[in-house]
Amino acid sequence: WKLLRLLPENGYIIQPNLLNRQLPFGTMTETTGLVGSKGGKISLILAATRPGLQLEGLDVEDLLEEFENIEKLLLTEFAVDSKETARFYEVDAQALVWSPESPIGSFRARTQDWPLLNEIRQILQQPVSGYSLTVASQTGIPTDEDWLQLQLEPAPRSPNSAFFALLICRKPDRKAVIDTASRIIEIFKLSAEMLVRQ
Repeated sequence: WKLLRLLPENGYIIQPNLLNRQLPFGTMTETTGLVGSKGGKISLILAATRPGLQLEGLDVEDLLEEFENIEKLLLTEFAVDSKETARFYEVDAQALVWSPESPIGSFRARTQDWPLLNEIRQILQQPVSGYSLTVASQTGIPTDEDWLQLQLEPAPRSPNSAFFALLICRKPDRKAVIDTASRIIEIFKLSAEMLVRQ
């Protein structure tokens, strides 16, 4: 509750119903969902059932800067040092990556000789080609606290001109996640360029 009171002093516009609500005596003041936004660019989301917070936005640099600000606020006002206590950090990103070459055409051309697809063609008894690329951590499963996943596929509405790209990076190592987050645009761009290279 104190965090919600401090957020306006730190540039956030808080949902009006959160600051002015009357709670029955003895109830918890936990909040779930969007609690506020900053500069019309960043949203702060809390989940009462999970010990963490989430920032959403469109600009990677703005988000990383605000993440640092929130960490400092937690440390100075609540003595919570997330660098010491966080079980893991996570960045989730998705984007449309425009391409001068057809993404769907590139997948068809690059996957036509894959041995696995030859077997799938026999099973389906239909001509098929690769449609997406998903790579992930060599060990573990998607619910682990250490997981990396990159996915690219033709954008459903623009398969001849754009890729839909998704990245999940979750690790206990804060620096590794921040470094990956700072390279998101480069990762998406280079991966798309690699897929259309003939």
